[in-house]
Amino acid sequence: MAEETIEETIEKTKEAEGRLVERAARWVVEKGLQTPAVFLLEMHKPVAPLGSMMMLGAMPFVGPFVGFNVMERLSLFVEDRANVERLICRIEELSRTASVEVTGESAPDGEEAGD
Repeated sequence: MAEETIEETIEKTKEAEGRLVERAARWVVEKGLQTPAVFLLEMHKPVAPLGSMMMLGAMPFVGPFVGFNVMERLSLFVEDRANVERLICRIEELSRTASVEVTGESAPDGEEAGD
């Protein structure tokens, strides 16, 4: 069985993080929670690494309910502030897109959305 190189492992991790960002952002926008989600993410971004460590500390208690693997991946994701910023940006992007589709606002280039 061939071992993965560090580059392959990093690439898989980045792909998984991208899927997590997309999935979480879509869920937030579908539920209409863009404003509170962005507010809370921005507010907690400076202490994200501390929150990551707290998640690891809570793993023995929460892990049996949500899965140890899920807790570990989420902790690693939150540990990097850049991931939190990516999630915020994606939520805002999807929110703008959803707003244009629902309200029929004009497209970014000045043309009508319905034209």
